[in-house]
Amino acid sequence: MMKTLSLFNKPSDFITLETGGILFEQDQVTDLMYVLVEGQIVIKRNNAQLVTVEAGSLVGEMAILENRPHFASAIAKTTCKLIPIDR
Repeated sequence: MMKTLSLFNKPSDFITLETGGILFEQDQVTDLMYVLVEGQIVIKRNNAQLVTVEAGSLVGEMAILENRPHFASAIAKTTCKLIPIDR
């Protein structure tokens, strides 16, 4: 029988962001990207809404992959459950 590995199954693996909470701000430098497990996050640049991302999306990955500050801000539209992934 094949064993399966359960990743991200402890409460400490997740973070919760309440509605209106800021995950990161435009031009901020961070070492984390996130997997959005539950909820919706609005991506805004210069206070203009660009997109709303849904569960299953990566958030903040471009800043990590391109080694630059965040292009836009990420704000919780609903209560969100996320998995942070360190550089």
